Amino acid sequence: GSRFFSLALPGYSAFLFDYLAAANTIISSTELKGVPRTEAVSIAGSLLAYPSLLPSLSLLLPSPDQLSMVSSSELQDQVISVLLKAGKKEPAGLARCIALSSLGIFVYRELVHESYHPKLKEAITVLLAALKFNNKAVAQVASDMLMLLSEQVDQLLVYHSDLPRKIVEVLSRALSSLLPRPECSGAMTAEDRRLLLSLLGCLGEWCMRLPLLA
Repeated sequence: GSRFFSLALPGYSAFLFDYLAAANTIISSTELKGVPRTEAVSIAGSLLAYPSLLPSLSLLLPSPDQLSMVSSSELQDQVISVLLKAGKKEPAGLARCIALSSLGIFVYRELVHESYHPKLKEAITVLLAALKFNNKAVAQVASDMLMLLSEQVDQLLVYHSDLPRKIVEVLSRALSSLLPRPECSGAMTAEDRRLLLSLLGCLGEWCMRLPLLA
């Protein structure tokens, strides 16, 4: 899996596009289940750091017919596209959690460095959509990532002033949907309670950090 990159084998960095293409093939497949999908998303998430750490690195394009080199700066957009696809459609719960974590880190990094990637808003929208996912673990990860992003609310207001309000609204709706209702006799599960507390803390952080006129 992604631990392969930590070995730093000779010439491994030239084939980063090949790793991404292989990971994308697995993520796009409807036949593979379980561990391969988790490993593929993990590899894609690991590749997200390379364009910023090694901006002048030359990479081989995954083409069997010709030898073509491109800059590592072109890798980032493709990695983000793969992670966005996994964050939206990945059926495996653990793999989707990894994709959402990677997207959350990507958004946080963009806000910290004020680079404002064009896919920034879409990544935040994917995190918000995951709050309504049936898998509570997926929703929990999305809530944790949104909690992290609350630290950068000032930068988010500069980038897109309407997004913080939208985040608060979606968090409120997600929280409301989890609250027990009088007509429902079933007790809340421990998983529901953990998610409820996580959403409550996340909503509180956003409300406290937002200026009154936002």
